[in-house]
Amino acid sequence: MTEPRTPQAAATAVPFAGRAKRYLLASLCTCLLTGPVLAQAAEPRAQLQYQREPGAEACEDEESLRNSVIGRLGFNPFDPAAARVVRVAVRGAGEGLLAKVELLGSSGTVLGGREIPSSSRDCRELGASVELAVALAVDPVGASRPREPAAPPSVAAPPVAAPSSPSSPSSPTAPPPPSLASPALSASLAALAAVNALPSPTGGLALGLGARWGDFELDLEGATLLPRRADVAGGWLNASSLGMTLAPCLHQGPAIGCLAASAGMLRISGDGLSNPDRAQAGYVQLGARLGAQLRASANLSARATFFLDVPLSHTTVLVGRQPVWTTPAVALGLGVSVAWELQTDSGRQGQ
Repeated sequence: MTEPRTPQAAATAVPFAGRAKRYLLASLCTCLLTGPVLAQAAEPRAQLQYQREPGAEACEDEESLRNSVIGRLGFNPFDPAAARVVRVAVRGAGEGLLAKVELLGSSGTVLGGREIPSSSRDCRELGASVELAVALAVDPVGASRPREPAAPPSVAAPPVAAPSSPSSPSSPTAPPPPSLASPALSASLAALAAVNALPSPTGGLALGLGARWGDFELDLEGATLLPRRADVAGGWLNASSLGMTLAPCLHQGPAIGCLAASAGMLRISGDGLSNPDRAQAGYVQLGARLGAQLRASANLSARATFFLDVPLSHTTVLVGRQPVWTTPAVALGLGVSVAWELQTDSGRQGQ
């Protein structure tokens, strides 16, 4: 009688099952050991290109944006040698701001992007949205994870205070003074052309310092109108001026409007007259400025400005007893200046 072969088949299957278990266990250990290394190597990397265009000079700088994204993701994803590039541009748009975030591949091809508008010039509101968009472009998975809440600081039990005497009531603590954002400082050099400021049209130079908070700017300028000869009564008058101007200004995109208060000194001398003499006279005037600014780079800008000044004090020049020139009711001028930003502030929020 032929013996059944079923037990033999079962006996050969047992060693195979044992080997399969050992292979599965070895594979599992390998995955557990190499998993953190692979996860660490797979951390996304990208370059960051950030630009603030006209109208957005007060928004956060590149370093602040980098730190915000690093804090959100929990690691530094930015690498100058990375193949991918995250490009961010922020500019003024009407009464508000507009940010554009793009992800570029290694060949420069745009892989994706989005525009983030803001109806106001508040850079803090727009900055949070830009931070999230950059984090999503670099690491969509990590950026989607909710942030872990910060652990509350430990509070020690307050010491028991001795009861105060009724005769000396405790005075309330004064609130701390409000902190002001540091301004953006700039220095400028201007070439001037003026009509009616002196007896004849002339040119001049001006040096200025400016401090800007958002859309508001305060300028202090020293200007001189160069000597220019004017024909009068068979001779000539040589006249020049030197003065200071304080001008509060408002920016609206590239347009600039200012009020101005000026004070200085007129210097007048005669030549070829019967009784040549030299004289000086002070002047005070109020005026307005209207101009446009073009930014050439992050720190360099050019500005063209139209001047209108109304003298509050009038000077009359006499030759003998004959008046030959009196300060006109209105003086006009044109200035072309170049300004260099001395400080890129972190407190220009809102500009």
